[in-house]
Amino acid sequence: MASQCLHLVKLLRDTLIALLLAIPLCSIQTSAQDSPTGNQDSNYSCTFNLQSEVLATPATIPLISDGRPVNLIRIFGELDSSGIGSGFLVCEEGEWQFNSFGDASLSQLKRKKKIPVQFHLEGVNAQREKLIRVTFEPTRSEQDLYLLLTDKASLARSSQLMLGVHQRYLVGNAKPPRRTDTLSPTQVIQLFDRVPIAEKTDDSQAGVKQTLPPKTSLASGYVTGVAENPSDLGLLEVPLRNRRLSKLICLDQNKCSYEWSGKHFHSAVTMVAYPGYLIKLEALRLKDPLNRGRSLYHVEFLEENRIEELQGKELYLVADSSESEPYRLLVRQGEDLQYVYRMTSIKR
Repeated sequence: MASQCLHLVKLLRDTLIALLLAIPLCSIQTSAQDSPTGNQDSNYSCTFNLQSEVLATPATIPLISDGRPVNLIRIFGELDSSGIGSGFLVCEEGEWQFNSFGDASLSQLKRKKKIPVQFHLEGVNAQREKLIRVTFEPTRSEQDLYLLLTDKASLARSSQLMLGVHQRYLVGNAKPPRRTDTLSPTQVIQLFDRVPIAEKTDDSQAGVKQTLPPKTSLASGYVTGVAENPSDLGLLEVPLRNRRLSKLICLDQNKCSYEWSGKHFHSAVTMVAYPGYLIKLEALRLKDPLNRGRSLYHVEFLEENRIEELQGKELYLVADSSESEPYRLLVRQGEDLQYVYRMTSIKR
């Protein structure tokens, strides 16, 4: 009986030791399989050709524009399989005219600056977005330039050119210690696949008026600091949605930051609640200048507007039958167009 008990104790001991030895191996295998930057995804090669919307209120980006205003930004180039590449950053300053639907036409090009740049991939996230550091010579700035390159198959958000404060930390007691980097953007400009500014008219849509679906939920994405005074630009996210026959407009002023270690990065967004204000969309009887069948709506507040950034401004929503640019939000002050936001359908 005693020998049987001793045998059972030894068996339990050996089983426990085997389980303890197996736990680290299982953890390592699981993390390698779950990592978006594992060996199966080590080829980072890609090409891109992106541009901003024409900025009705010019951006002033000291790092690339020498303090001069910029109306249009283009960035194009390629990465090799290791995540290293090169390309060009183009800044244009000019006089632009905007029609009632927010379409831009160039009256006079004042300045065009083409800068050779180098790209270095910092990390990839679970959505296959790439965070790329953009450098060029000479660079004298306390802030750094980054490109957030989205996966073309994803419509979650646009690519972004970001200027921000980069910080590096050494974590842990290992030798060498683990390096962690963070980026807090101070300026963010949305970028899209490059298309000609002068769009062709589409006769097939002539006379076909685009109307809003019964349930509409739109967002402009995160845009900050385009104007010299960032407080002038508070429209970070503007969803319009139906809720029991009423529509709401919201101003999301949460901030987004990025952190990366190795070849993986993730983003963090502050979670500050923001109110919604009742609005009414009034269809305007204006002919589409491009003859695409677009509709123009005036956004009218049905209650007191307590959004400081929108005081004294009028909002208009353009509904387009095109899949590439279904909606556009215009912000006007008097006769002047201040901002144009490309709106994306989202799920609520």
